Amino acid sequence: MLHKYLKKPIQGSRSFSTLYTSVNPVDNKQFSESAMTTDAELEVKLQKAHDLYNKDKRRHDGFVVIEERFAKLKNVHKILHERQAEFAKLMTLELGKPLAQAEGEVMKCASHIEYTIKNSIEHAQDEVIHTELHKSFVTHDPIGPFLGITPWNFPFWMPFKQCIQPLVLGNPVLLKGPPSTPLCSAAIEKMFEDAGFVDGEYQNLFITNEQAEKVISDRRVRGVKFTGSTTGGKIVASIAGQHMKPGCYELGGSCPFVVFDDSDIELAVEKAYISRMNNNAQACINAKRIIVMDNIYDKFRDALVEKIKSTVKLGDPMDKENVTVGPLALARLTDQLRD
Repeated sequence: MLHKYLKKPIQGSRSFSTLYTSVNPVDNKQFSESAMTTDAELEVKLQKAHDLYNKDKRRHDGFVVIEERFAKLKNVHKILHERQAEFAKLMTLELGKPLAQAEGEVMKCASHIEYTIKNSIEHAQDEVIHTELHKSFVTHDPIGPFLGITPWNFPFWMPFKQCIQPLVLGNPVLLKGPPSTPLCSAAIEKMFEDAGFVDGEYQNLFITNEQAEKVISDRRVRGVKFTGSTTGGKIVASIAGQHMKPGCYELGGSCPFVVFDDSDIELAVEKAYISRMNNNAQACINAKRIIVMDNIYDKFRDALVEKIKSTVKLGDPMDKENVTVGPLALARLTDQLRD
């Protein structure tokens, strides 16, 4: 399965020669590394995206172009269904995500494609604004290549969430995926290639943070989308702001799960468990705090503890039938908990 994506199979543990490495969190063994994008290769990728955007921009049949991309998206949708098991196993290998949840993530990507095909034409229509002028309107034109920066915890869903709609509307994508899941990133890029997207429409960048700063600053890149920590978002936004580049930021937080005294306790326990334990408890939208009314606190606590005892089954996340919670994705996360 991995031969299509492996750049350099290796044996051993964490003595990394590149930032972009694949480590199985079950045994903490590194099983591949992916070649970094050199500065020369990065220049080629930037120019490809720029040239492609300018070529498409000269076409006046914008909605026809969108329809053409819909046909390619339908191919992506088909591949997601055909290779669901393959992609899910890849996620579980690199991330430790329970296999059933990884399969669900692949299908969530397919659902997003369905939504995009159904709604993009409507979203791209001009919006008429009533003013004192003869005619006022807002038009939704592509602005050009943009850099997407995604986190490690949802290595398929996050690129799809960030990139599918801008891509189909004519904005070439340069994607800096997480260094810990490069094979997932490679699989996505190959999927777009297999689906008929031309060279330059969707490109992976296996780059350092210093190279990423150069990409954001480059005149050919017209915007940035970032999903990750608030600290990282501030850094990216600061660089983009210096160059007057638009940005879209989805940042981390501490989401509360609130249980009122008129709640259905059984339902609240079920949802609290899912909210806390999804993706091995590694998601920005997971409940970081559970706030419960005093008069139902004991009842809720006891029920939640019992739910956790009866449902959490630790082990190899590839064991789809028996394991519900796998390892933390990165050794440093475990080290931080120990500290």
